[in-house]
Amino acid sequence: MIGNDIVDLNFAQNHRRLLPRVLDKLFTQKEQQKIHDSENPSIQIWLLWSMKEAAYKLYVQVSQSKPFYNPKAFECHFNDKTQVSFGNFLCDITSKITINYIISEANLAPQKMRSKVVIFDQPDYKSQSLTLKDKLINDVAQHFNINFRSLLIQKTKSGIPFLVVNNQMFNVSLTHHGYYGAYAF
Repeated sequence: MIGNDIVDLNFAQNHRRLLPRVLDKLFTQKEQQKIHDSENPSIQIWLLWSMKEAAYKLYVQVSQSKPFYNPKAFECHFNDKTQVSFGNFLCDITSKITINYIISEANLAPQKMRSKVVIFDQPDYKSQSLTLKDKLINDVAQHFNINFRSLLIQKTKSGIPFLVVNNQMFNVSLTHHGYYGAYAF
C-alpha cells in the first residue's frame, strides 16, 4: 500500500496564504518550529503538508476508515528516517523538492514502487483526474505487458482508488495540484 501527494509550488504560492492561526490548525508545535527555523519557510510548509497528505492516504487505505480531516494529528518526524505518525500508525516518507513541485510518497515498508509525475496543460480538476488515470492504466499495461483494456480503476466505498486486473485489486495512489499530478503503484 502506498500514498502520495504533490504540491505545485507556483500554484500554492499564488493561491494560498497560510496565516499563523491556520498554521496552528495544521501543524504541531515541533513542526511550526521547524518551519520557523527553515531557510525557506514556505517550502517547509508545503513539504510538511505533502508528507501529511501522503501519510493520510496510506492510513485510510490501511485502516479502511472513512475519510476525515485532522492534519495536525499526523506528525512529521525527521530522525534517521523521515516518517509520519498518527497514533500507533507510523509510515516512512520519501520526498522530492524541485523548483516546480514537491512530491511525497508514503509506505509501510521498503517496497518496489513505480511512480511518475505528470505535467498538465491546465489546472482543470476533472480533466486532470481523467488524464492521470489514463496515464496510470497505460503505464501499468506497458510495465506488466498486458492489454490496457483489461485494467480498470475503481474506488472503495470510502473513495480510495484501486486498480482491478483480472478480478484482483491492486493499491494505487493518485494526486494532482495546480499543473502537476502523480501516480504510484
